[in-house]
Amino acid sequence: PHYAEVYVETDSEGRARGFSRSVLGAMSGQLLSERRVAMYRIDELDTAAQAEAFEVGFRRSGERSLLAQAVLRSEVEGAPG
Repeated sequence: PHYAEVYVETDSEGRARGFSRSVLGAMSGQLLSERRVAMYRIDELDTAAQAEAFEVGFRRSGERSLLAQAVLRSEVEGAPG
């Protein structure tokens, strides 16, 4: 399957008016129509976003993510060899 990661950020007023739920629903619907699996990344402590995700139809996957950056260098100064 083809995956697409989605993320919605809104302020409390926009969330209270249902904007983030509406955007999440629209994005998810579009991705499903393209036969893509939508993955929604949510902060573990953001209970409001978790509730919206469940309302739209998302379920916990049990997956966790880690964002990291690395640089590969062909030569390291001072390294042997």
